[in-house]
Amino acid sequence: MTWNGTTREFRQAGRKHALVWKIRVVGATETTWHGKLDGQLQSTSHTHGGLNPGKSNELSPAQNALAKALRKITLKSRSGYVEYEDGRPLVVTSDNEILPGMPLPTNLCFYKPDNSVGASLMKKARSGEALYFRKRDGMMYVLRTTEDDVEFYSRRMMPSMDKEPERDWAERFPHIYEEALQMLCAGKLAPNSLILGEIVADQDGSDNFKRVSEVIKSMTDKALDRQKREGYVQFYPWDVAFWDGQPVVSTHPFSERLGTLQGMVSSSSRGFLEPEVFTGRDIWDDGINAVLETAKDEGVELEFRKQLSVYPVARFEDSAGAIRVMELDALARSLAARYGWEGWVVVDPKGIYNKAGFNFRGKADRPRKYCGKLKPVFEDDFIGLWEPDKSVGTWGTGRHQRQVGSLGLYQLDSDDELIFICNCGGGLTDEMKARLTDPDIYPVVVRAEYDSRTYASDGQKTNALRFPRVVALRDDKTPEECINPRL
Repeated sequence: MTWNGTTREFRQAGRKHALVWKIRVVGATETTWHGKLDGQLQSTSHTHGGLNPGKSNELSPAQNALAKALRKITLKSRSGYVEYEDGRPLVVTSDNEILPGMPLPTNLCFYKPDNSVGASLMKKARSGEALYFRKRDGMMYVLRTTEDDVEFYSRRMMPSMDKEPERDWAERFPHIYEEALQMLCAGKLAPNSLILGEIVADQDGSDNFKRVSEVIKSMTDKALDRQKREGYVQFYPWDVAFWDGQPVVSTHPFSERLGTLQGMVSSSSRGFLEPEVFTGRDIWDDGINAVLETAKDEGVELEFRKQLSVYPVARFEDSAGAIRVMELDALARSLAARYGWEGWVVVDPKGIYNKAGFNFRGKADRPRKYCGKLKPVFEDDFIGLWEPDKSVGTWGTGRHQRQVGSLGLYQLDSDDELIFICNCGGGLTDEMKARLTDPDIYPVVVRAEYDSRTYASDGQKTNALRFPRVVALRDDKTPEECINPRL
């Protein structure tokens, strides 16, 4: 039966409290409520505009609001929320366990490394007690073995593409599937196991995320054709969640799980990449060389002072006699930047993730004590403009309606031409948004951090930043100073 927008209620069993989420659409306005069951709910409303005016797939504002709401309902259902009516679930589910022969529950969710390295883990990272696991720039997938077969699931536990449900992921990764099946038959992969990894496109040691995205988002036949022409994607395993039916991510230290991964993948593999793990001593040796080589490339005279350096703290001296001190984490950042890698996941080898390893709530836990991301951070100054009705930046949503949702970021090229970089809404605080809503402030200069960027001058399609976030408004700088000769 077609939904007319009347209020619908969904509940999720939380770790401490049951959660409730409601949604209603009246005309073009969508309203949601969320909070703890039997507690006070917070509400957010958003009024939608029309979509694709004048085209065959045109949607009126009211139709667009319903479509957006239905999409939110789908995502909530995949996260383990169950619809309720008059206090009772409409469907009784058993999505709280992994059963042999049954698809993985859509609300099953595995841990993620924390976005930064916590204090206790950083202490281990700087003393050489932690491991540095290379972070690849790809898309997370789960490899599952049954008694006699291999399956793949996306991060959202989908066994296939939404638009092509009749064809599973293994069809677009036949080379990975075949090798995994060989591993299963040879005993290198145990039945009833779940391996966590990334689908990556290795290009001479660097990651090409764009190619991964094209393979994942294309229809199967097109994805296979792309790989035949441009190279095959590979599976980069980074943890073992279940092994032979046992939840080892919750019961065994990472060092043992890593040993399982390393015994599973061989260097001759075509569909799999070996886990790249560095000890503190590896970071010390390779990181020192990376710092010296990078300095040389930049025309800086830098010398490693062996007589002053004792592992794990490296000291360098420049031509002016100034001493630069770098601990292991700083050497790791330099090494990743030198190689053009996305960064590291710093891992405590003794880490047993217990309840944080996985859950059935559809939202990843982050075992901050045991693993966190360590990335080279890039930053630059940009000209910020905001004219959302002209597609320069966007409007805010929910309680930020009529405020800034994102800024349009620009830089000047060598000819002082204004070049669009990308829109950026990350990092904007409530205070920033309130100030940036004043149209008289523009153009404004902002400092933004980002993980990486592309350049049209290098043959890329855009000059966009990867995961940009505004970290400061630079009142001390003028737009004329935001020059980038590479544009």
